[in-house]
Amino acid sequence: MCLSAGVFEEIVYRGFLVTFFQQIFTGIPSASTWALLTPALVFSLAHYYQGPKAVFKILVLSLLFGMIFWYSQSLLIVIILHTLVDLSGGILSIIMAKKKLAKNNEEDQFD
Repeated sequence: MCLSAGVFEEIVYRGFLVTFFQQIFTGIPSASTWALLTPALVFSLAHYYQGPKAVFKILVLSLLFGMIFWYSQSLLIVIILHTLVDLSGGILSIIMAKKKLAKNNEEDQFD
C-alpha cells in the first residue's frame, strides 16, 4: 500500500496537477507558488478523514514534496520520499498498537 500510494499519489498530485496548475496560473503573479500550493491543499483536504492535525502535517509534507519536485523535476525522488514516509508511519502504528495491546493484556490480568 505504501508503494502504490507513493507512486500514484505523486503521479497525480505532483506530476500532473503541479504541471496543470502551472499552465492555468500562467501570467499571474506568483504562478509557481499557486501551482505548488493548490495541489498541496487538495491533497491535504483529501486526507481530512485522518483529522485536522493530520491535514496540517500532510499539507506541510505536500508543500515540501512539491518544492522538491519543482526544483529537481524528478517524480522518482518524491515517490521514494512519499513511500518512505508512509512506510515509517505504518511501522510506527504497528509498534504502537502492539504496545497498547500488551498494556491492555497486562491490565486484564490484574482485574
